Amino acid sequence: MTYTVGESFRPKGLALLATYSDQTTQRVTEGFAFTPSEPFTEAGEQAVTVTYEGASAVLYVTVSPGVINPYETVSWSDCKSVVSVSHAHCDLNGQLQANAKPAFAHLAQTAEHLAISNYYPSVPTYPLDDYEADYGSVPDGVIGSPNAEHICFGAYPRMHINSLGSFFSSGNGRTWNGTGWDRDEPIGVGGESWPVVFRNILNELQFSDGGGITVNHPKWSQLSAQDITPMLDFDSRVLGIEIFNDSCRTDTTTNEDFQMNTGWALDLWDEILLTGRRCWGFCVPDHRAESGAQNGLPWYGRNILLVPAKTERDCLKAYRDGAFYSKLGTSDLAFTGISLENGVLTVTADGASAISVIIDGVPYAYTEPVRIPESAVYVRVEAVKTDGASVLSGDGFDGTYADRIFSNPIILKPLSTT
Repeated sequence: MTYTVGESFRPKGLALLATYSDQTTQRVTEGFAFTPSEPFTEAGEQAVTVTYEGASAVLYVTVSPGVINPYETVSWSDCKSVVSVSHAHCDLNGQLQANAKPAFAHLAQTAEHLAISNYYPSVPTYPLDDYEADYGSVPDGVIGSPNAEHICFGAYPRMHINSLGSFFSSGNGRTWNGTGWDRDEPIGVGGESWPVVFRNILNELQFSDGGGITVNHPKWSQLSAQDITPMLDFDSRVLGIEIFNDSCRTDTTTNEDFQMNTGWALDLWDEILLTGRRCWGFCVPDHRAESGAQNGLPWYGRNILLVPAKTERDCLKAYRDGAFYSKLGTSDLAFTGISLENGVLTVTADGASAISVIIDGVPYAYTEPVRIPESAVYVRVEAVKTDGASVLSGDGFDGTYADRIFSNPIILKPLSTT
């Protein structure tokens, strides 16, 4: 017997062979009870206990994950679209302290939910009102969440991760000595293994049903799909990867630790999604709020959370559930509907010059509802706006559009580990 997650055991057609003390037998097709009676919540082989007249027997059924659709419960017509930042710095350390107030104001001009991710030390900047002396007053309508960026993992020294919605802290501070940084040990997590740190982060989540871990700028960190997939399998609260990081895209320093244009990770995202793993995609400004405030330049990378109400809990729950899409700029470009019914995908978007459906890594122009092949592992959607000033010009990827948005994937054939 095969079921999917969310379905309940169906006793119709089930027959028992009851054997009595006198060794007589009887075929039984009704009058028995079974547990669990509620829907299956986990994939894999699941036990069902059938009881009749005080005697019990166990049978095993196979439960598949079913389709993972992050937009299945989104009420597009009346949800609130909250502009959120999951990775941005307003550093308060040493040389950068003077940048804290303008960086925060630069973010708060266009973002409504700020999960500031400072490091050195990696301590949540929360609640925002406690930092008014450093950042200035918090604008009306702007809310925050605990978060920090954690670095210096044992096997992956370049890896950075964010603890979105967690109170976990790591590392110590640093000070500017005039020519370089003096860093107080330990730096970041001090070479600890990622499973230990991940578990500690997850143990300190603010809400049980919201937030989680993001893997930051994976191309800059030189992480492969083979590096990242065990992290996604570790816990469902490891949410996904940054598919666009504005700092890594624009960094032109000659320091060998930085490489120009490692901010895009769409190809890596598609490679991971082809394995059937649930992996949400994030667009973030990272340090661009600081440099943009200094230079009067815009920052790119934000996530549009689709929530019933603009509360801290609903925002973090949207991140957990994947009920958001990511976006580069501030135009009117927006998804207004993404649905999958009986294998047919329907997409609507405001301000879109073109919509593309990406099926197993292959893009197709979208002009009308499209039937997704039964063999497909996943589908995601992108849209672009081409009228208006070009963004990201000269970044070596695509500077011909005025804005660009990315849906989260609908996983059609998930792994049982997700």
